[in-house]
Amino acid sequence: MNEKDMAFLIIKHEAVQRGLIGEILGRIEKKGLKVIALKMFEMKKEQVMDLYDNCKKLPFFEELLTYNSDCPVIGLVVAGPNANKGANEVCGVIGRAGTVRGDYALCHSRNVLHCSDEGKTQREIDLFFSNRELFFYDTAWEDWIR
Repeated sequence: MNEKDMAFLIIKHEAVQRGLIGEILGRIEKKGLKVIALKMFEMKKEQVMDLYDNCKKLPFFEELLTYNSDCPVIGLVVAGPNANKGANEVCGVIGRAGTVRGDYALCHSRNVLHCSDEGKTQREIDLFFSNRELFFYDTAWEDWIR
């Protein structure tokens, strides 16, 4: 499966603590994306630094490290045609109603959901999942759309 047909997401600890895991997973699945990997873990500072390496020079980077480290999160990999595009549409932006970030983020720096950018998906998956933790399978409805 190519990177375009997968996306990596993290349901951040604030969403976990607020009981939004099921709601967020439901939105992802309703988009037609298939969960192929899912686990709860705590991100270590080194993982946060790797994940947000493009933000290292920003003034809020230390706050980003602290906010995202050593708290339980849900990591997942989803698959489907144009999965990365679809996952980013579900994720959305803060202030846009109908998206996860728009509906649940309490402020800009706490956006409840991370979604991989196209071109970074495989690198981000590799930070948190081994190949044996990815489960490729067909769903019942996939035969209907082939």
